[in-house]
Amino acid sequence: MLIGIDVGGTNIKSGLMDMNNNLLFDQSRPTGTTQDEIVNNLADIINGLQEKARKEFNKEVLGVGIGVPGVVNKELDHVFKCTNLGWFDIPLRKILKEKTDFNVYLDNDANLAALAEHYIGSLKNKDTGVLLTLGTGVGGGVIINGKPYRGGNGLGMEIGHMVIGENFYNCSCGKNGCFETFASATAIVKHFEKLLADNNVTVDHEISSKEIFERAEKGEELPMKAVDRYTTYLATGIVNVINAMDPEVISLGGGVAAAGDFLLNILTKKVTDTLFVKGFPSAKINYATAGNKAGIIGAALLVKEEIA
Repeated sequence: MLIGIDVGGTNIKSGLMDMNNNLLFDQSRPTGTTQDEIVNNLADIINGLQEKARKEFNKEVLGVGIGVPGVVNKELDHVFKCTNLGWFDIPLRKILKEKTDFNVYLDNDANLAALAEHYIGSLKNKDTGVLLTLGTGVGGGVIINGKPYRGGNGLGMEIGHMVIGENFYNCSCGKNGCFETFASATAIVKHFEKLLADNNVTVDHEISSKEIFERAEKGEELPMKAVDRYTTYLATGIVNVINAMDPEVISLGGGVAAAGDFLLNILTKKVTDTLFVKGFPSAKINYATAGNKAGIIGAALLVKEEIA
């Protein structure tokens, strides 16, 4: 059996997967705050899942995969930077090996979500595909020749931080114009709030991207303006990816994907209208289908990839 762990800023999701890619058990617990607390929680999870595998499934765990929302080195053993957790230069594999005696493999969470999509979801049977996760930020996971692409140093395809324009606020990375400041769920909310302020409109509740898309679909003027700007920049980023990579499929995941056909129809038209080579086959744009447990499954699949 394989252990998959998806580390988020709020919760750690984890589970047990068999060698046929079936997720047999999954769970969630709070991430913790300090580095020591989070690492100890990870060790507890790993040891607990090993015990469960033995007692309930009569199986041994062959390895542990962990996805983190940050930069992992190409050896898959070291977290170089994970801003959400306040981690910098952490030899996580070595630390957890000492606490659990398991071989641990690490990767960026978007890479692992893409790996799950490749095995069981929207990128299945595709040699080349891209997963864009459109949530708090924009993550990018890439499959090339059926394998995750990490670049020469482990920093490959940080799609959210390619600069595509000048924006009215800076990215959390410190730059202005990053793709995720135009194309994330956070981005459309920020722009809509700016539109409300510019038009002297006040609201008595917290705005969500879901609300914006729902109101735009009904034809409301300001939400539609926000969606128009959002899809224009999202299309720009996608066309850049198509020009650089020519993937077979670009899948959209994350909270924005809940907008459904309304978003996809507008976006597909804008991408088609701005392609470099018009009338030539290009990437199909669809939604991710591996589900909200893709991070766990992808982390377990990482082990399978590494020990194969």
